[in-house]
Amino acid sequence: MNRNEVIDLLTAVSASDRRTVGQADVEVWQTAIGHLALPECQRAVVGHIRECPGMWLEPGHILKRVEAERKQLADNAVKEQQAIAYRSLSEYPEGSYVDPDTRGVATEWDSGIGSFRVKTPARPEHRKKCMDEIRAVLGDPRTKFGRTPA
Repeated sequence: MNRNEVIDLLTAVSASDRRTVGQADVEVWQTAIGHLALPECQRAVVGHIRECPGMWLEPGHILKRVEAERKQLADNAVKEQQAIAYRSLSEYPEGSYVDPDTRGVATEWDSGIGSFRVKTPARPEHRKKCMDEIRAVLGDPRTKFGRTPA
């Protein structure tokens, strides 16, 4: 947020708790939460006012609420990707599966890892990127099930 957006946010805060806002307040709040986007902060202020009536709002409260909202959005995105992957099972012949992120085709069930074994794209740089993303979401199956990575 820029200085004017911080002033707008503090104006909304002061309307709810009758605080006086000065130059020092603007500088402190901008230092503490200036890296956040205004709409996220506005949602955090509204959430705080609704859930904690009478509690003095500080920049740390906004920061925690924005981080919690971002985490929730990330968790929802992962769940959405998993739902897309499971839905795609019905779009292909039985025993095959196309991963929507990597476009890799899995044709065999690996009971050792409890899922389809995905055959990733042939281009090495794309394959590494895809596998890194898969491991970031699901973890490395080689270490997850007691195997040592080669």
